[in-house]
Amino acid sequence: CGKTVQGFWIPIFTNVVYHRILISFVWFTVAGCLFCLGYGLMNLVQTGSGEMLYGYQAVVLKDMSPFMVGLFCLLSVFYLLTGLYKNIFEGRKRKIYTAVLLFLSLYLFVLGNRNVLFSWSIVTSFFLLRKFLHGYLRILFAGLLLAVFAAAIAFNPSLRRQVHDLTDLSAANTIQLDADKSLGRAWGGKALRQAIWNCGMDVVKRHWLTGVGTGDVQDSLQAAYEDRKFYFASRYNTYNAHNQFLQETLAYGIAGLLLFSACLLVPLFLYAGNPEKQLYVLFLLSFLIICGTESILEISKGIIFYSFFNSIFAFVPVSAKTTKSSTDPLWKKSH
Repeated sequence: CGKTVQGFWIPIFTNVVYHRILISFVWFTVAGCLFCLGYGLMNLVQTGSGEMLYGYQAVVLKDMSPFMVGLFCLLSVFYLLTGLYKNIFEGRKRKIYTAVLLFLSLYLFVLGNRNVLFSWSIVTSFFLLRKFLHGYLRILFAGLLLAVFAAAIAFNPSLRRQVHDLTDLSAANTIQLDADKSLGRAWGGKALRQAIWNCGMDVVKRHWLTGVGTGDVQDSLQAAYEDRKFYFASRYNTYNAHNQFLQETLAYGIAGLLLFSACLLVPLFLYAGNPEKQLYVLFLLSFLIICGTESILEISKGIIFYSFFNSIFAFVPVSAKTTKSSTDPLWKKSH
């Protein structure tokens, strides 16, 4: 994170660089969201259909998964929240970034990813109820949050379908394995994941110690889908495990699961009470939640997202406060 030049310690990665990277990330995320909304509005004008203004269809960026866009917005919101709380932004910038935070939060409701909204709810509730709001304002915020969720479900058909799918526990909303009944209808995410996880566990039971290896995971899953007569997956789709913990177990066995879990859980518990690492803790928490329903490290954007920001948050020694001494290029005399 630095080098010695003529007896002076010159930090390469200063607080200024740290905040510039995150601010740039926030603005590029905003630009991506505005592009998606603009494309949806253009489609509305041309066709009269507003379907591309909400849900996963609203993400029109090339090769971009909707849950990745949700994670980008989520990390941006976390950074802005911590920045507002720690008074990193002052004067007009504080108002601007408050507006940006509200915009990205509203876009998450337009996007309608359940896990991302769950993470957003936890973190924003923590900050606003514990850090910013007091007394009757807490009750007001709780009521406003419920109203926002109710409005989002009412006006966002994609989110409404997801909520209905999640709460529908009937047998009709469950894929019956070993019965060749997966074809002939469109399944929701919950039913698909339950069937995928059951087939994945079949593979784990046979290879729990060493796994099947990185190159054979998908072939093993496709074979398991076929064995359980889950033809919707085996013959017409190529689904990964849709759970990063299961994905690691399939590839590397129990050792891979333990090692991957340790990479996330050890720093999470180690820095849970450290105010200097608050953003890192929020990053890990949201990443853990999304790993419960997505194999995020099976796509290149997920790998880059995790490795880049995890490296910054975990290994770069930046402080929460930007001071003159810490940003001066020649701030510390080398010993």
